[in-house]
Amino acid sequence: MTLYCDDIELHYDPFLNDRTYTECVKTSDIRQSGDRFPCHITGLCILPDGSIVIADHGNAKLTQLKSETLAVSNTCSLNNKPWSVCCINHREVAVSVPERFLIQWIQVRQTSMALVKTLKISHPFKVLTFRDDKFYLAGHGSVVYVYTSTGVPLSHFSCNLQQDDETTYSCTDITLGNTGDILFLAYIDKGLIAVDHNDGTLLWQYGGNSSQNRNIRSVSTAEEGCVYVSICSSNSVHKLDGNGKEMDTISTDAGVLCVDSAHSRLVVAIESSLNVIRL
Repeated sequence: MTLYCDDIELHYDPFLNDRTYTECVKTSDIRQSGDRFPCHITGLCILPDGSIVIADHGNAKLTQLKSETLAVSNTCSLNNKPWSVCCINHREVAVSVPERFLIQWIQVRQTSMALVKTLKISHPFKVLTFRDDKFYLAGHGSVVYVYTSTGVPLSHFSCNLQQDDETTYSCTDITLGNTGDILFLAYIDKGLIAVDHNDGTLLWQYGGNSSQNRNIRSVSTAEEGCVYVSICSSNSVHKLDGNGKEMDTISTDAGVLCVDSAHSRLVVAIESSLNVIRL
């Protein structure tokens, strides 16, 4: 269920000892006067200052929200629809543009956001993450591509998921663990896999063909090593330990998610609203 409200509110969950709250932002609170379509959040990341940057696929733009109030502080219109977004540093983010095979760099300042660089990739991809001056890209099938920050291809590897036709499933999200040596990939119909970031060696898998938790939309990791996954098939968010063992179920609907360890919270985007949950 998508939550809507006229203003920002706090919704306490008695089943979680009043420790969980949800802040939801109505679509009209995010949209700007020039928007033609409803906001459709397909990716989000959190900057070191706690502000949230969302990829609005519906309106082909990025929107920055203030950390505490979730009020819109900046926007950046793009010529093409973004999908995934990740932090590069404290003042830059990168977005994927699957329709054009692009990575676009966005500079985030206190009062503005601006496109500063575009990298053209020679093959399809959908999601991206960034660490140690390298991009990790994924899309259809099990192949992960590694590029430098300037767009030079370094390597690619297959995660060796077993399926007759790899093109029938798609990677829906990608992220690196807190130490940077484990790569997590979320798949519809294949669950979550953890692989070595150098060669794709499978370390463990959560969900899969026979599991009710196989349809995973999003994944994010916390500094202490925990992994959070958003599961479409059960419309829930689960917390896993570093070995893929289920620890807890978070009281929120499934959506695009991002852990903010510095502020002890989990942000979940559901269509056009945000749920912010204390951890």
